[in-house]
Amino acid sequence: MKNRLLSIAFFCSLFLLGGYQSFGQKLAQQWLDSALSVRATNGSLAIELYNAGIKTAKQERNTDLLALINYELAHHYYSQRAYVEVLRPIRKAINKAKDNDELNFNARLLLGNTFSILGNHDSALVQFKILSEKDNVKDINNRLLTLANLASAQANIGNTASSFKTYFTALNLADSIQNQEAKANLQVEIGSLFKNEGNYAQAQSLYNQALRHFLETNKAANSANVYNHLGEVLMELGSLDSANAYFDRSISIFQEKNLIEELANTYDLIGKLRLAEPNRGAAIESFERAFSVRRRFNLVAEMPKSYLALTQAHFIGKRYNQAMAEARKGLALAKATQSGPYKFEFSQQLYKVFKELNYGDSALVYLEMANEISDSLAQLNNSQLEIRLKTQFEDQQKQQEIERLRATKAANQKVIKNQRFLGLAVMVIAILAIAMVVVMYNRYRLKNRAARLIAAKNKENVLLLKELHHRVKNNLQFIASMISIQRSKIPDEGTRQELKESLQKVTAMALVHNKLYRKSASSEKLSFKYFLAELTDSLALSYGYDTDQIRVKYGWKNPQFDIDTYNALGLIINEMVTNSFKHSGEDVEIEMIFRERSDYHQIIYSDNGPGIDHELTQKEKNTGTVLIELLAQEMGGTLQYVPNQPGEKGIKIVLDLKTSKHNGKS
Repeated sequence: MKNRLLSIAFFCSLFLLGGYQSFGQKLAQQWLDSALSVRATNGSLAIELYNAGIKTAKQERNTDLLALINYELAHHYYSQRAYVEVLRPIRKAINKAKDNDELNFNARLLLGNTFSILGNHDSALVQFKILSEKDNVKDINNRLLTLANLASAQANIGNTASSFKTYFTALNLADSIQNQEAKANLQVEIGSLFKNEGNYAQAQSLYNQALRHFLETNKAANSANVYNHLGEVLMELGSLDSANAYFDRSISIFQEKNLIEELANTYDLIGKLRLAEPNRGAAIESFERAFSVRRRFNLVAEMPKSYLALTQAHFIGKRYNQAMAEARKGLALAKATQSGPYKFEFSQQLYKVFKELNYGDSALVYLEMANEISDSLAQLNNSQLEIRLKTQFEDQQKQQEIERLRATKAANQKVIKNQRFLGLAVMVIAILAIAMVVVMYNRYRLKNRAARLIAAKNKENVLLLKELHHRVKNNLQFIASMISIQRSKIPDEGTRQELKESLQKVTAMALVHNKLYRKSASSEKLSFKYFLAELTDSLALSYGYDTDQIRVKYGWKNPQFDIDTYNALGLIINEMVTNSFKHSGEDVEIEMIFRERSDYHQIIYSDNGPGIDHELTQKEKNTGTVLIELLAQEMGGTLQYVPNQPGEKGIKIVLDLKTSKHNGKS
């Protein structure tokens, strides 16, 4: 009823102001103005008004106004810390604001910051990189802001070298325009990078430079943050008393300025300092203060941090019951807030607690939970990476198309302008030389057409190759995921083991594809030696064995295989190692010798297991043994099972491969 009355009032006022022709546009603008006026006092009403404006602007097909309202709605969600809700309207704003450079810049900046807060650092990096590569970022301060955010995103994904380079570029820019405030903030960020790298002297120097500026300009909150950074450095250097003095200064400032999140974080730092003294009782008291502040001001997203700190402090003090209680509270909150990383951390902590208490069943439950969460997080990261690459590719293609159209339009306008002045002269010259022009034009047209066809064909082949690799990768990942899901649902251990072996075969093929695909994008050649090391390490770790239990004596002189041979060799080695792990027990020792002769390559494989019955018929052989023999035949090789001498244990297999263009001609 309330919204209906508002609509009627807007209709009447707008009809009186401008008439029916521009009614829809003015109505959308009125929804936006009303939302901006009430968003500070009534957030839910503001969201309704924003959505009404979006609906009206969409009906009017006013893309500029539609982009602006979506941006303001996203900014409202951001200010309310509803970061997940930001994503949908801000993406629409970016899509609609292609020709509005300022709005497009602000929207991408907001999207990048939102991704950073949500922990999706890959996607944040994409947005900041797009901004840094734009030629239309004319404002020097916007350029500075873009570089600072890009450096932060690079640091968050672990690309420290690129982060340092970008930060110093931004620092030089800030120095050139004499923006001392930005320079001090950048010094803090670069100091934190040095701190994380263990270069505490350089970090202290940068922190002190920034602190001098903040003290001179009475920036108390900034000074307090620097005090915390300096305290952390001094903790690492063992100067606990000096660190404590810095933390005390920060506490006083944050209390005075009523900066709640910063105050809670400082209590956490003091708790870590007390653990280092060591004074576990005082540490727990500090962690509880941090928790009290977060609970009092309803900082739900930060509360798992307190539960985790309390759990670890109790665990260090061997107060396992208290550690269990805090971890369970933290796990419940992490589940309620759908925080995957915190669910993983608390599951691990509960596993450790129950393990110390000798509650084997409970420890196993939480260990399995932690492993499942870890797998889910890994799959989520892979999905996010795929989405990031796809989005980046699509954005680049769209940007290239826009630039091409702009260039074409500018060129056409220039041609038209020149033709107005030179039309008469061109006409006279054309009449006198028409025969020559026709001949030359036909030759040029045929040559240009052939060049375009060749370029288009090359581009099509490149895209098809990329699509092929992408589909193969997706298909292998899909097969592995389906096998893994099916395996988790089957209670029979024998069947589960067979599915695990199938999964390992798919993994071996995926490893081959990934290696070849990566190397195909560069000038490097794929080394079979490194491929072998990665495959055997993966097999050992997946079965819970030490990688040192597989010894490799490699004597091949860097042969080059095609993808079929890589697949076949990968599957043969996978089958032989898997069979050894299955049948030889925990003390299994595997040796692989790779020898090269003038006309063939040789693999000698052996282990210390129970061996194989050489009298088995073809029907009695297991699937893996049959697969090894078939793959060897397919490569044109010979496979031989060497009988054991009296008193010998294990199995010995000799595989000879004739050197050819298919299987490793050096």
